[in-house]
Amino acid sequence: MFLVRSVLMNVVAMCVFLQIQAPAQAHDKKIASGLVAPASLERRPKDWIIHFLDNYQKRLQLPADILEKRYERMFVRDIVNFYQATPSVFFVDMKSHYTQDAQLVDKLSPHAIGPVVFDAHFDNFGLVRHSDGQMVYAVNDFDQAYLSLQRMGSFEIDLIRLAVSYALLLQTRQKSQDNLELLIQALVDSYIRTLQQQSSQPAQSLTQQSFVRLPELKNNPRLNFFEDPLNRSKKQSLDSFLAKFITVASSSSSQPATDKDKNQPTNLVTYQFKTDSQMMIYPIDLGSSLGQRIDKLFAKYVNLLTQSYGLRFSKLTLKAAAQKLSGGSTFGLPRYYVLLQDNLNHQLRMVEFKQLLPSPDLSVSGELDRADASKIVTLQKQLGGYFNPLTQGFTDQAQSFLVRELEHERVRVVIDEVPFDSLVELVRIQARLLALAHTYQQVLRADAIMESVLGCQTQIVQRLLKLTRLYQQQVQIDFECVKKDYANKNHG
Repeated sequence: MFLVRSVLMNVVAMCVFLQIQAPAQAHDKKIASGLVAPASLERRPKDWIIHFLDNYQKRLQLPADILEKRYERMFVRDIVNFYQATPSVFFVDMKSHYTQDAQLVDKLSPHAIGPVVFDAHFDNFGLVRHSDGQMVYAVNDFDQAYLSLQRMGSFEIDLIRLAVSYALLLQTRQKSQDNLELLIQALVDSYIRTLQQQSSQPAQSLTQQSFVRLPELKNNPRLNFFEDPLNRSKKQSLDSFLAKFITVASSSSSQPATDKDKNQPTNLVTYQFKTDSQMMIYPIDLGSSLGQRIDKLFAKYVNLLTQSYGLRFSKLTLKAAAQKLSGGSTFGLPRYYVLLQDNLNHQLRMVEFKQLLPSPDLSVSGELDRADASKIVTLQKQLGGYFNPLTQGFTDQAQSFLVRELEHERVRVVIDEVPFDSLVELVRIQARLLALAHTYQQVLRADAIMESVLGCQTQIVQRLLKLTRLYQQQVQIDFECVKKDYANKNHG
């Protein structure tokens, strides 16, 4: 079966190859000419990162106080946050300054090119609700996903991004038993083993499961650190979740939101978000200009749901809204928490509207009008990570919004202090999830990636380890440079 597919792949390979070799588009040329410094022994000038980030932030046109908070939270708090908050820097580096290093295999089949998660650091995997209602462990952030017909669309980019994130985590842990080489070996081994399983199956039985069921996590003694978040996820009801954010005013009484309120007549119940300065949540008056803007966005969202799913979501109504200041690389951009009610069953839900940055294949310079949330949702589906129909994307007035449900069962899995053998096991699972995402409903790509890595496992480990250590040093240099520049500008 593998040989038959290989023959079929070769029939169209030349056409795809020509596409891969095609000249870069105009905005890619601008990246190369305007944002990328000439290569040097240090790969790029030390202060390149300062100019890059300054130019990027200016494009966002954020208020001065928000911009200062953005720098404090994203760029100078710690090196892991810095790396996670600068995916565009990573993209430019891998495309221009570390191009040769990023080629983990010598011969890459054209069919191995396809959608990538791109921002595949260890914190972008987590517990999410599957479409069957059960919680699963999966890739949970596709905001920077893209499809490129060039080398940056290779599976390699996701492996590199993940590997460097673990190197930086180990650096912050400073534990003598931690061994980066063992993590890299586990990552590559698990990724290739999953590919072998995928490419060895007939097309009709190719595994389409892009997640890990909870029993597998519970039954693995090396993953016992999942026990606490799984218990918290199970115990957190929708009522208790809503009560953290919402106050209900029914007649003359005011109380936290509970499920019993949904059975009262809609005109007798009003809802309001609580002000929470620690969580940076601030209620919005729906009669204000911002409230009217959110009402317009909500109407567009409901219309999109109705087009996709018919009358199932046609009776959603907006009940309350709040501004939320949070996020990684999107910190400071418009983000709204919205309480909605389904008038068919009076069920309350919370969703988040957040403005997206452009994915790096579209722009690495913060051009917000280049963002495309609808495209992100399409890529999420192609990578096997679309489980909730409330997830939608659309653009309005040059702002592109991703909308997703704030699932009450969803909790963060913290891995900072877990034992090293548990980290190794987690790396194996995350590598498997990447392999499943890269081959989701893509038989030809599964075979093509397998063909590219066949017999190269030792080489891939060596190259990935070398690049990971090298880029870890680059991130350290950048981080220290940005911290020093920030201190000079604000306390100089």
